[in-house]
Amino acid sequence: MTIVHLEPEEFAAIVTGSGKPIGVHCIVLDSMIGAMIYTCHHGEYLYYMDRICVSEQKKEEAAAINPECLHAEVYRKMALDMGAGRYGLRMNRAYC
Repeated sequence: MTIVHLEPEEFAAIVTGSGKPIGVHCIVLDSMIGAMIYTCHHGEYLYYMDRICVSEQKKEEAAAINPECLHAEVYRKMALDMGAGRYGLRMNRAYC
C-alpha cells in the first residue's frame, strides 16, 4: 500500500466521479494541533488531503510551525495508523 499526499485540487480530481467513499479522520499532532485527514482508497493507493484545524489559542503557535514539518508529521502518523488498521487496511491475522 502506498500513501500519497494530494493538494485539494488533485484530491478533488481523484474522488470526483470515482464513486469511491471518502474517509475523514482526525490526527492530533505532537504540538496538540488537530489535523483533519480526508482519505480515498483506490487500488494500491491511499490518497489523502490534510487540513490543519487550529483553535484561537493555538493560531500563533501553528503559524510558527514549518508547513513541511507538519506534512511530514501527518504522513508519519498516517503510516503508523495504517499499519495498526485504522484505515481498514490491516491484513487479516488470526488472534489467539
